[in-house]
Amino acid sequence: MKILLTGATGHLGARLARRLVAAGHEVRAFCRATSAVEPLGGVPVEIARGDVRDRDSVQQAVRGCECVIHAAADVNYWRQDLARQMQVNVEGTRHVAEAARSAEVRRLVHVSSVAAIGIPTNPTPADEAFRFNLEGTGLTYHLSKRLAEERVISEIDRGLNAIIVNPASIEHEERTLALLCK
Repeated sequence: MKILLTGATGHLGARLARRLVAAGHEVRAFCRATSAVEPLGGVPVEIARGDVRDRDSVQQAVRGCECVIHAAADVNYWRQDLARQMQVNVEGTRHVAEAARSAEVRRLVHVSSVAAIGIPTNPTPADEAFRFNLEGTGLTYHLSKRLAEERVISEIDRGLNAIIVNPASIEHEERTLALLCK
């Protein structure tokens, strides 16, 4: 299967690229022009240069792919650059979801975060019905990931086949994510 992987040079993306190639998939690694490809460590992937904030480069990268794994994100918790984090995490996700729907990919796997769910105030675990409660924390990451999920859900409502995953840690998530493209 041909898979577009955004965030391919990041911590999770580089590990996921290795696993996908080892499983026999053809991977197109979507990387910014300024991203070094050394984290991919010689993994035989097709490099597509662009930026999730640029709708045209995203649409071009998605063409010809059967699955998209959207792992690109601005994960900085402490740098208070709300505008950049919103552009990357929210608008970038919207561009990826729209492009995936338009290209009729078989599936989009959106890597979100447990931060997009919120924090329960009682010992009951949060689920899909839990009301997000972190709007006023001052941490833009939580809010940007929640808004990004809303962009994906909007495209699901328009016919996109997508899965949203909310890992609490990404240390060993590449195996699970690789299976979700099936």
